Amino acid sequence: MKIGEFEILRETRQVLRRGERLPISSSGFDLLQLLLDANGELVSTEEILGKVWPCTVVDKNNIQVHVSKLRRMLGEHRDLIQTVSGRGYRISMQPYALNERSSSGMPSTGADLTQTGFVLPGVQGRLFGRERCIGRLLDAFDRDELLVTLAGPGGVGKSRLAIETAGKLVHDRGVQVAHVSLADASTQKSAYDLIGAALETLGSAALLKRTDNGPDKILILDDCDRSHDAALQAIRDSSTFRHETRTALLLTTRAPLNASMETVIRVPALSASASNGEPNDAVEMFISRVQTLSPDSEIGDDFATKAHTIVTEMDGLPLAIELAARYTAMLGIDSVCYLLERDIPLPSHGVRRMVESRHGSLDSTFLWTWVEPSHADRDVLMKFIDAEADALRLQEIVDATRRSLEVVIAALDRLVDRCLLLRSLHGATVTYRMPRTVKRFLRHRGVLPPADAPKRDAR
Repeated sequence: MKIGEFEILRETRQVLRRGERLPISSSGFDLLQLLLDANGELVSTEEILGKVWPCTVVDKNNIQVHVSKLRRMLGEHRDLIQTVSGRGYRISMQPYALNERSSSGMPSTGADLTQTGFVLPGVQGRLFGRERCIGRLLDAFDRDELLVTLAGPGGVGKSRLAIETAGKLVHDRGVQVAHVSLADASTQKSAYDLIGAALETLGSAALLKRTDNGPDKILILDDCDRSHDAALQAIRDSSTFRHETRTALLLTTRAPLNASMETVIRVPALSASASNGEPNDAVEMFISRVQTLSPDSEIGDDFATKAHTIVTEMDGLPLAIELAARYTAMLGIDSVCYLLERDIPLPSHGVRRMVESRHGSLDSTFLWTWVEPSHADRDVLMKFIDAEADALRLQEIVDATRRSLEVVIAALDRLVDRCLLLRSLHGATVTYRMPRTVKRFLRHRGVLPPADAPKRDAR
């Protein structure tokens, strides 16, 4: 059995890392094997005591001692073993069985991806308003683009879009797809090792079908926000990516890698503006989620008008819409409108997502890659509190902030990359604006003044 770069040999009760044997006690091996057999599911403390020490009375603290020893053995990969407070433990990555092995220690040619830890996750529920994005993604692969990045703000649905499109390619064209989430990679080294293992595993996987155009195999690198350097290095070092010209990479991240061969597809928020009296995607999603959570809800014209107000305040972000729908079903739409009008955040918990577990709240999407803005970035950001502005206002911002044009442009670029500002194209004019959800988050963190604070120039 293999998990990441660790090999577990059941017959000899050994743990190897790159062929080197690691020290582990008998009880420690039993505990590790029990967690691995659970395939990522929670193992309760009671079950651990009953199976690891069936004939001995031991204290629950003994489990913590052995878990600590296992984590020390795993080194920088210690986060593979996760504690579920008050309940038990789980492995954060599914292990996969080893078949015949090559001299490199990776599965031999013909490996079955369904038996690895890199299986494409399942998703449920209707996907709203993403037909155009899926079409652009398929077009990129049809043009034989090998490095495609889905970029956009947290909660916009990049992971869902990647998985849905990959599932379509699996079903329609027989493409082999592997999936890696880098959300739990605690260091660049652990991310690099995980990406490398996934690339080599995909490279050795049996080809299901030779496609007429586009890739035969795709690796999804999900949640790349904090692993850009590791991703670039792993791609450069991978023999699979260098030699298998029909293996493509699909990344999800807020900011692009800015690599020379990268194709970037910006994932926009759902449209929150009505067209020809037809309901827009954002409102349609909101109403659908409310009806699912509260089937007895009455949906009339007044409800639809308030729903439009809510999704506009949520910037059309699917995660924010889902969160608002949950509290609408619980509290009623008037209460949610009341909270938003007064800049009161919705409770910061509650939405458990199958794909993006770190996004349990809207704030957590921002905190995921949060870095305090520099003084220059903050000064420029302050100029977008009240309205959007086009590039023609740059000189005004230069004068107001007393900074050079070069510094202001660099700050704008960083703010857009971090999705604190959104850039829109209107004909030949580019405009920038601060999303409402970002304003609320920055106010609550004290980066921006409260909504009712007196306005002043940033100096």
